[in-house]
Amino acid sequence: MYISHPIAFGFGFATKSKSGNLLDTWFPQPLWLGDAAHQDDIKFVDLVADFFGHREGTQTYHFEALSRCFAFSSYMKKRYAEINPDQVRLLEKLSQLEPVGEIVTTFIDQPGRDQGVVSVPDAYLRIHLRQLGYSVSDKDINRYLSMNYWTNEGPIAPEDLEDRQIDAIKRGKRLFVEGRGRFPLWGRYYVRNNETYVDKDFGKKRMV
Repeated sequence: MYISHPIAFGFGFATKSKSGNLLDTWFPQPLWLGDAAHQDDIKFVDLVADFFGHREGTQTYHFEALSRCFAFSSYMKKRYAEINPDQVRLLEKLSQLEPVGEIVTTFIDQPGRDQGVVSVPDAYLRIHLRQLGYSVSDKDINRYLSMNYWTNEGPIAPEDLEDRQIDAIKRGKRLFVEGRGRFPLWGRYYVRNNETYVDKDFGKKRMV
């Protein structure tokens, strides 16, 4: 049972540096659980929280082994897939990317209890939500946004760039650096109905 019901939730895919640091997290279908939230979404998130033993607060949980991801997906498909089949399918798709990153699930607490950003996935879920027009705190967000090179192959840690460029050439590809900073080029994350969602004030305020 919850002590505090989350205001937002998402399954995400986190990119890692060669040293294992998280560089970003992509949340393809984040769920907002505030006013006018769909009851099936709330039920689904309740089930995910039960699976992880989540009771309160803003927290990220890691599918540390791919087998755990498959076990969860199988569990949901057999019993509760009809509640939110899109989220179950999403998790299965993300599991196919697991060798090059890490699958996570993140809960954000209610505004009155939320203490601000507590992890890299949490920071990126909040950014995703802001792009979609939802109001969430960005307190302490810069603590969790690393300085990355943003490329046509995603974020790359500065210390990994040269090796990644060489690897790309070996594969017959070219790696192009499109920018350097703490915030991503958002069009590579979210484009819906041919419209890119960008919170310009948020980006300018926090750009380093």
